[in-house]
Amino acid sequence: MKIIEYSVKNPVFANLLMGTIIIFGLYIGFGLPKELFPSVGFEKVTIASVYENSSAEDIEKLVTIPLEDKISTIPGIKNIKSESTQSRSFIIAELIAGEDTKTIAQEIRSEISQVKNDLPDDIDDPIVKEVIGSAPLINVSIASDGDKNELRLYARELKSKLEKLDTVESLIVSGYGDLIFG
Repeated sequence: MKIIEYSVKNPVFANLLMGTIIIFGLYIGFGLPKELFPSVGFEKVTIASVYENSSAEDIEKLVTIPLEDKISTIPGIKNIKSESTQSRSFIIAELIAGEDTKTIAQEIRSEISQVKNDLPDDIDDPIVKEVIGSAPLINVSIASDGDKNELRLYARELKSKLEKLDTVESLIVSGYGDLIFG
């Protein structure tokens, strides 16, 4: 209350104080570095697993939870998010700012290899990828109960069409193997 009373009784002081604050703010504001597209830390590691013909509940119980439990002990991981859908498990490990993504990805691979015997026998090897500097704007998942060869051909065709777009910086396709002719 005393500051307000003093400011009312001494308007010159109040105006000088306000002017000093504005000038100091402008000085600091113009002195800050500015970038059109500043680099923002999006250091993450993703783990994708495929366990064909299994329900989302089975994926959660048999794949996602054991993998989450194992990688949650790794230092440098800030947060773990996961999604379990039919035949698929997707885990995102968000890293603490400044942590080395390659080192933590290698530690995750090591931890996964230790828990691999506890996972179902016919599960595909989990795919561990580092996401550095930018985050994917779109994730596309293709699934079908139909012929796997047709699905693979469709995925390859979609990949080639997406690669031709000027706005696509990079494209990662995983989860499909070689064509099977029978």
